Amino acid sequence: MVLKADARATDVTVMSDPVTGGAEHHFGGTYVRALVWHARETLGPDWVRRSLQALGESRPEEVLVDDATWTSFDQYKSMLQAASRALGGRNALRAVGRRLYDVEDYELNPSVQAFGSPDALFADAATAITAVCPIARWTSSEVGEREWVVEQRLDAGFEPFPELCAVQAGVLEISTVIFGYPVAEVVEEQCASFGAPACVFRVRWDAADETVRRTRFLEERVRALEGRLEQFECTVADLVFGHDLQTVLSRTFVSATRAVRAPICVLSLTGAPEGVETLYASGVSTSEAGRIANWLPSPPSPDSEGALIVEVASTRSRYGWLAAIRPAGGFMAQEMPRLQAYASLVAAALDSATALIEARHQEAEARRQEVDARRQGDTARALLELSMSLAEVSTVQDMAAKLVRAVPAVMGCDFAAVLLPEQGGAKAIIVATHGYTPGVDRFLRSRSLPILERRSGQTEVELYADTAPGSLSEEMMALAGASARMIIPIVVDGEWAGAIDASVSGDPGRLCGGHDATDRLRGLAAQAATAIRNARLLERVRHEAMHDPLTGLPNRALILDRAAQMLARARRQRGTPAALFIDLDGFKEINDTFGHAAGDELLLAVAARIREVARPGDTVGRLGGDEFVVLVDGPSQDSGVELIAQRILAVLCEPFRIAERQAGVLSVTASIGVAVGNRPSPGELLRDADVALYQAKAAGKNRYLMFEAHMQATVHDRLLLHMDLQEALRADRFTLLWQPICRLSTGEVTGVEAALRWVHPSRGELQSSELITLLEECGLILDVGRWLLQQACRQGADWHRRGLPVDVAVKVSGRQLQSDRLVHDIQHALDAAALDAASLVVEITESDLMTYVKSGADSLRAIRGLGVRVAIDDFGTGYSTLSVLREFPVDILKIDRAFGTGMDASRESTALVRAVMQLANSLGVGTSVEGVGSGIQYVASEPQYCDRGHGVLITGPLPAAEIEGFLAARQGC
Repeated sequence: MVLKADARATDVTVMSDPVTGGAEHHFGGTYVRALVWHARETLGPDWVRRSLQALGESRPEEVLVDDATWTSFDQYKSMLQAASRALGGRNALRAVGRRLYDVEDYELNPSVQAFGSPDALFADAATAITAVCPIARWTSSEVGEREWVVEQRLDAGFEPFPELCAVQAGVLEISTVIFGYPVAEVVEEQCASFGAPACVFRVRWDAADETVRRTRFLEERVRALEGRLEQFECTVADLVFGHDLQTVLSRTFVSATRAVRAPICVLSLTGAPEGVETLYASGVSTSEAGRIANWLPSPPSPDSEGALIVEVASTRSRYGWLAAIRPAGGFMAQEMPRLQAYASLVAAALDSATALIEARHQEAEARRQEVDARRQGDTARALLELSMSLAEVSTVQDMAAKLVRAVPAVMGCDFAAVLLPEQGGAKAIIVATHGYTPGVDRFLRSRSLPILERRSGQTEVELYADTAPGSLSEEMMALAGASARMIIPIVVDGEWAGAIDASVSGDPGRLCGGHDATDRLRGLAAQAATAIRNARLLERVRHEAMHDPLTGLPNRALILDRAAQMLARARRQRGTPAALFIDLDGFKEINDTFGHAAGDELLLAVAARIREVARPGDTVGRLGGDEFVVLVDGPSQDSGVELIAQRILAVLCEPFRIAERQAGVLSVTASIGVAVGNRPSPGELLRDADVALYQAKAAGKNRYLMFEAHMQATVHDRLLLHMDLQEALRADRFTLLWQPICRLSTGEVTGVEAALRWVHPSRGELQSSELITLLEECGLILDVGRWLLQQACRQGADWHRRGLPVDVAVKVSGRQLQSDRLVHDIQHALDAAALDAASLVVEITESDLMTYVKSGADSLRAIRGLGVRVAIDDFGTGYSTLSVLREFPVDILKIDRAFGTGMDASRESTALVRAVMQLANSLGVGTSVEGVGSGIQYVASEPQYCDRGHGVLITGPLPAAEIEGFLAARQGC
């Protein structure tokens, strides 16, 4: 902390005793609330009451579960152990942890959601846990896709206990749900309670449909932000309706402690009105609070380690400091703006109190001068009514309308106007007036005024007498018959946000006679600034809830709303609405190859191009990922929906210049599904467009297709097939066949290649290539690929133990090659089966390898590092065939069956195969021929260069039971 030696007043209000009961700051109220609420639901309120009494807990239950309450390590440990005994064991406490984000915590939940994703949350897990459990130290590391390892250590002096580990496991399980994902799988691999150096949790979670996940995420975020806004509005209401300043300051300070959730909070006021406490503290004693107040920094240092410190100040005055202290550090980025917001409320309360004190002095003077009494009373009432009405405004224009009606009553002026920035911010326009004739009002609203640059926070009042020169000001005064005019800027966060204009006719002294009018005008400007700030906050929350954060386009919620409006208009006007569902082709590969930063930049450029070709009245939105939607409201002959689709395809085919890519240029295509005509609901319109998109993808991509009724049946059939695949994996219905690989010179079997098979109940047997495509489509390739490795290694080890020492070859898809878990899965399968790594051959097709160039090379090196051999399957069909021998670590080239089956019919095929064999042999790389089908091919394979092959001449794929006899018969040939 940056500290300042400066004597301060010692009058103090300590908020810690009634809130925390003097408890040590080890566990936040959110932890205790989750435990108490779960116990009430499962064990009953009587058990909770008796248990708290038995543990010596003197704080009432409503205080104990408050966000601002803290509980000591020993007390929370006793609570958990008591609950564990009653619930039947510590594993039942995981449900307590899962309630952590289930409670209505409108400060913690938005802070966690602000991380944006579970990966970002776990990457900064230390910061997230410190906010509610300062004694816990979390470190984390990403070990795979949607998989993290989190280590927990407690500070010195705090002995780990297993019940806490169970709660923390529950917290990790539910941490993914707040982002729209399913509950995570959490395994505690090590526990410090049983002697390990740290508690180690492995966290995995499943993928989720991005559209559904994003919708759930945004719905939860809007709910939390609306709750937080409601709490903030309650604090603002306290500011308006508080019985006295002391009450308002106390309530605002308590709200600030809840918003930031720091163990220690201190509000030090040096400029408070007489009779008001100057020091408020939570979590520390009176003497400690005074010591902190004496050493608060000046100027504020938001980056001070372990503390957030903001100045309590307004355009009117500087009042002191508001500090939140977390000795363990780890503040989240969202907590500083919250603390600043509450500091602004405190300043507003002090502004209002100062203004009220001044008003009271004026009223006392008015009592001595009966002439001014009525005016002072009207002013006070107008200010109160204005404060109450401004607390309810939802837009800046609404604020201007309420403000302009209060200016004459407060200022005693004849005319009033409110100016706001024009769109773009270069000029200002008059948006509300009072006292002017309708003709003058129309004239004033039609004019624009230049905005003068002002220093941050400047609130000078400009005064014009009847002889003052100057364009519009002089013209306004002449039109209204005004003799004097006063203008004050409305400044929000140091920026010009508007102005208040007050004019009088007759005696100019009504405005020019002293500081009274100036101060009242400043007070109005301060209230207007607070109202504008609140209205902007509400508008920002609403905008974020309805727009995509990356592109700023309407999100799914807003798209559905606009689609509903479009369909309603079409029914009334008998129009023809349409929806275009756009998806980029191969966007995932761009993300994987060039990184997410390049992917985001490409999405921004794509959004801009789609907006360029869309019509002005159409809606362009983003559903998530690389999916965009265009709602076409009534296509016309010169801009029909087909023409719009063609324009989008054409504009997206142009290369994109991407700064994140070294070469600077990316090319991408898109597929578009189009649904035309009215539908009962917007969801059905988008569904039909999505179905057409699916068919466009299946038809070869880079095209658009119009929805037709039969497409729905095709998609439904594909979905059923995907569901059957998932059930087949759960029920273990996949099987393996084995294709022998023989030494061509002797016929001896040297290895077998595993071939995946699945017998569908109605479709019959599906071949390996078709299965791989389906598994990749429905996201099961990693799970089934892992199963295939395990089964193949287990079978190979079994044959070795029975005297059949053959190699086992397993095909790996491109998705597996890209996964960070492939090397781990191979090692695990070898270890589990006790199979020698040298007996395993991992096969990857040449086309997959060239698709994932960088990640593929890295993965193959890691696989060979295990001692496993690598074979390139379908060699000769890729677009960079010979470069494979130079770029990738390869042990075996499997020459594609297209060459093998054509060797006896084509001299060219034979010559090409011979050349490849000779080249591979010179580089020390083995070769194998696929599709050996005749005696001629058998001989032409030239065993001096290629001593292995497989095909129908040898035998087709066989079940394990039949292959064993085949192996035994060929052994020793």
